[in-house]
Amino acid sequence: MEQLQQYFSNIQEEILLRAWTCCNENLAETKAILRFIAENNTPIEKQDQLMQLLEVFGNRIKKKLILETWIKCNKIYGDTLLKLNEACSTDNIEKSEETNELKILREMCLHVLWNLLNYPKKMKYHQIDNQALNIRLKNKYKQMNMNENSSLIQMQNNLQEFGFKKGKDGNWYYPDQVQLLSVWKHYKKWINTQTIYKTTLFVPKTIWMLNDKIWREYGIVFDYEHRRIVLLGTENKEFQ
Repeated sequence: MEQLQQYFSNIQEEILLRAWTCCNENLAETKAILRFIAENNTPIEKQDQLMQLLEVFGNRIKKKLILETWIKCNKIYGDTLLKLNEACSTDNIEKSEETNELKILREMCLHVLWNLLNYPKKMKYHQIDNQALNIRLKNKYKQMNMNENSSLIQMQNNLQEFGFKKGKDGNWYYPDQVQLLSVWKHYKKWINTQTIYKTTLFVPKTIWMLNDKIWREYGIVFDYEHRRIVLLGTENKEFQ
């Protein structure tokens, strides 16, 4: 964030943070959006409208298309909203059938991440037997008559991204202390690959709940495949 504040000192911190969050903390993608805002001399009120569009549609269609549509519609929020809705309707028809490979990888990744979130102090969930992992993947792909080689590599890359490290014995190990925010970020990323997130216009990202007579804000994701609602407290970062 400090780097973004230096590069885009004329853009309010709130917009910087929203862009950073909207891009899943991808620095290059965040810079591209902020550069677009700066180069197009976007007024403050229009910046807020543009960010709303990116937050609503960013997980459903390419952000580049959102920015292009914004310009084509002369930065008019209502017109852009209608055009993006049309684009999503067409795109959803094409993408409603997701690949079996994505389904398998998502199931495996969510299983690993859920265990870390739900049982952060149970060390058995900090360890993954590499041979058992490979056998499980191979069996799933065999059932679908698919080649699993590329997915084995992808799954290992995912584990590294989550924070696991490969030990000398070839198995995977996560540090004793679970990095809750990092795991939550990856969990949300994989949850967002579910079809429902690409076909539903408004899916809330936060909610307010009454806890001990105090209203508290929670991050929220909906795991439709496992019928789960998952919350993360935004104040003390507690998981529920």
